Formats: sequence, C-alpha cells, structure tokens
Amino acid sequence: MRTLSKIMLLLALLGLILVLSGCSPEGELSEEDPPITSEPTLLPALVGANYYPWYDYERWETEGYTNSPWLGKYDSSSPNVIDQHILWAAEAGIDFFSMEWCGEPGSPTDQVFRQMINSTHSDKIKFAIFYDSAINLDPGWEYDDRPDFDHMFDHRTKGQKLIDDVAYIAGEYFNHPQYLRIDGRPVVIFYPVGGWRNADPWLDRLQDEMGSLGHDIYAIADLMGWDKDDVADYPWEDWSRHFDAITGGLMHCQAVFDDPERDDFMVELERRIKEYHHEALDRGMGFIPPIMVAFDNRDPNLTVIPRDDGATMRRSWEIATQTLDDTAIAMFMTFNEWHEGTEIEPSNEYGAFYLDLLRELRASSPNEGATRCNFSLGPDSPEVVSFAF
Repeated sequence: MRTLSKIMLLLALLGLILVLSGCSPEGELSEEDPPITSEPTLLPALVGANYYPWYDYERWETEGYTNSPWLGKYDSSSPNVIDQHILWAAEAGIDFFSMEWCGEPGSPTDQVFRQMINSTHSDKIKFAIFYDSAINLDPGWEYDDRPDFDHMFDHRTKGQKLIDDVAYIAGEYFNHPQYLRIDGRPVVIFYPVGGWRNADPWLDRLQDEMGSLGHDIYAIADLMGWDKDDVADYPWEDWSRHFDAITGGLMHCQAVFDDPERDDFMVELERRIKEYHHEALDRGMGFIPPIMVAFDNRDPNLTVIPRDDGATMRRSWEIATQTLDDTAIAMFMTFNEWHEGTEIEPSNEYGAFYLDLLRELRASSPNEGATRCNFSLGPDSPEVVSFAF
C-alpha cells in the first residue's frame, strides 16, 4: 500500500510539473497553440449574413442554381421580395445583411442596396456593404481575385477606383440610420483581400479620403483561406495596419480543391479557424467567424460540402461560439447565394428548415427584445408570405 501511495504521489507531482511547465502530452496542444474545445464560451450578440442582390431572370438562366428558391426565380429589385427577405431574416435572428456591392455607382446591386436600406421593413435589421473587389476591379466586369492596384481600370488605376467607389458609398449610405456601425464607425467588408497586390499605398490614401469626408470606417477584410500551410506566414503586419477585423467567406475552398476525407473536414476547418482567430487577436485585430451551411455549385470536378440535415451548420455554429472577439459578431455564409448552394433562404427542397435552425441556435442569445416567431411557408402558392411583428 505504501508503495502504491508513493507511485500515485509521484504521478500527481509529475502532472503538476507538466502543467506548470506548459508541456502537454504528445498529440495535444500546448498553451501557445489556439485551443480546440468542445464547449461554446459565448453566444453571438450580432449575427450577419452575406446577401446577394444580383438576381434577375437572365442571371437565373445563365448562372444556374443548386436548389430552387421557394419564392421562385425572383427579381432582387422586387419590393415584395425585399420585404420578405428582411422579415424572414429578422424573425430567424439575423441582425444585418452584408450586401454584395459590385460594378459601380448606379449598378444593379447599388440600386437594390438603396431599395433595401429604405424599404418598408428596413428598421428591423441593419445593412453593410460587402465590397467585391474581384468584380469591381476587373474592367470587363468578370472576375479577378488577385487585382493589382497599380494596374489601370479604364482612365484610372484600380486603386483609385476603390477609393472612388468607397467615397461614393460613404456619401450615399454611411449616415443612414440603418447602416451598420461598430463603435460608431460605419462597416465595410472588403473581399477577397488575400489576393490583393500593391494595395498598401492605396489603402493609406483611402483612409485619408475617408478622414477628409468625416468618416472612420470599421474595415473588415474577408481573407481567410488555405493557400499557406502556416497561418502565421500571411502578411499580418500589413493587414493589421489597414483593417480592424477579419472574416472568411472562402473557408469552403479547402474542401472544394483539396478534397479531404469528409470525416476530417470539420476538424480541419475548426483548427484553421482557430489559428486565424489566434493570430488576429494577437495582432490586435477583431475576428468575425464564418458560419458555413454547405457548398455545392454543381461542378462535378469540385467537392460538395454536404448539409447533413443541418449538422454542418450546427458544428460551424459551435466553432464560431468558441472564436468570437469582444464584438461577438458571427457571419453566415450565406443568406441567398443560390449559385453555390450555400443559402439558408427557404427553398423548395428544404422549406424553412435552415431559418428554423438558426432561430433555434439563437434562442439563448444575449440579444434582448428580439422578435422570434415560428416559421410557416403558408399554403402552396407563389405569393409572398408576410409575417406580423
């Protein structure tokens, strides 16, 4: 008995030494690594969703879609569609739309943004610009996810077009009462920052331009990806100088291009998100975790991220609750990106399942006074369903 007691005492002392020395058994994370836990530490105070206002009949036909909208192949500029989307979002617990803005002042997405922020039900949620540089900074309005800011866009550089676009957005929308602000600062999300080249001097000029207009924007960089093995190798010094926070709408890409085993993807996603979270906070930046629902753009050469009856969304939500910053904001990818099958908007295939699931996940959110209603798609009819508040 004495020998056994001595062995137990020695084991206890050894465990204490390991804890105090910061060592960890093989295969576990040390205190310097971003921790991976199973229990949420905080619930989001604000939930956003990427919103795409670019749908018309031609786009539905030319771009294709994975699932089919319950509202049919709608026109994004329809007041009925706008009202329904806002009501659905508010009832599910979405606090703001991060709205795709591409083209130029007066473009279709700009016109829909203006309609939404001034719509009948716009007081129920907030709105922010999601500046898609991959489209905005390509002179052919196609797609360039690695724009060089020193290259020309018609009569000016791409860097100058960025400044002109944001100055226009500031003048038109920043002072609107429904425009999203963090700490009193208007929010702009820039995408996809990870591929930008020669952007630093232009971002300095953008900050000066905003200052001259009386604005200090809360700049969020959508940049999280998988193209470097070690997250610490990204240009964090430059990012932290120009941006207040980061988020990630491209976290499906590792599954799409590398085709990992399905059982491993969510584990890899969790580790990667927590590495970004660790680096961002270490650099004094904010972190807005993305919440994934699925991915399926109908390309047989690319991997599908399955919905798994909501399991992907649930697990992604859990990861987000473990990686919130002090603002406690999380972002859904997406409300209505039908081309890539990431939407939570009601569909003929899933009904309102994913909005109901979001409402369930937000049930114990610290937001007080939010209206929460049971969803019903109503009778089988193409008419837009309205909900009473």
